[in-house]
Amino acid sequence: MLPQVRALAWQCFVFNYTHYLIWDTATPNNANQGYGYQGWSGGTIFYAKPGGGYYESVRSELIREGFEDYDYFTLLETAEESQEKSLL
Repeated sequence: MLPQVRALAWQCFVFNYTHYLIWDTATPNNANQGYGYQGWSGGTIFYAKPGGGYYESVRSELIREGFEDYDYFTLLETAEESQEKSLL
């Protein structure tokens, strides 16, 4: 399940999506222990700290890393296009 979370951004790149919206991160899940979304089988993104604030989940880190990969894919694509133009 977790590799799918990271692959979400890869799919955005493949299908040329420029934005992705995580809907409803303010709905309490897991008996008020965390906040999440109802995407791929749902999932908690942030967990409430006892004294206030939130802990990040592994899922939130993978979402961020996936979109970092998206940026790398974009840089690679741009570099390839520049390389092709210089060869012409």
